[in-house]
Amino acid sequence: MTNEKFDSAHLKAQGLTTTSYQAGTKIFSSGEAGDCMYVVESGAVEIATFGTVLDTIGPNDILGEMALIDGAARSATATATQPSTVIAIDKVTFRNLTRDNPDFALEIMGRLVERLRRMNHAQIYFK
Repeated sequence: MTNEKFDSAHLKAQGLTTTSYQAGTKIFSSGEAGDCMYVVESGAVEIATFGTVLDTIGPNDILGEMALIDGAARSATATATQPSTVIAIDKVTFRNLTRDNPDFALEIMGRLVERLRRMNHAQIYFK
């Protein structure tokens, strides 16, 4: 899957800014309210729950989209594993981006499906 829709230059053109995190810093924790999603501009972010690493997110990829979409609490913890810079997309901006650019919404849905398929595949081997 291509990550062109999550390119930091494209998002900065929308007026979004970056936040930097040092390695080992939590970006968000499981159970917190999810008022934004993130795009990794640089570095790497580990997604973990119940002590299990689910994924490592790198540049031009997304995290935190589930809580933004459904309004539920964060289901996992995101921690920078190296110095990282991320771009936060709040709910209003998310709605505008998906309304104005349906390919943006399709890209997010594609990424969610990709992760779900990977998790389903992993469960088969861990039973």
